[in-house]
Amino acid sequence: MIKELLVPIMQTCKIFKTICMNVYDSTTYDILNVGTIYSLCLLEKVFPPRFFDVMTHLVVHLIEKLDICGPISAPWMYPIECALKYLKGYV
Repeated sequence: MIKELLVPIMQTCKIFKTICMNVYDSTTYDILNVGTIYSLCLLEKVFPPRFFDVMTHLVVHLIEKLDICGPISAPWMYPIECALKYLKGYV
């Protein structure tokens, strides 16, 4: 049971690590896309259907966005939101 859960979670972590890199190699798009779909299929075997919503499916679209826009770190809003949270503390 632990191995069935550990392998897809580790694959998902590798996918997010690859997505968040500053440099993107476009030749790895197909490998990353297939790996994402495969890890989501493995997660479907372990978790109930209620676990899967729009946010878990969003990973597939992040891969597509990576191919269209380039590195995710450029259009990503997370650093800006963190800075705004810091500035809102002064208000």
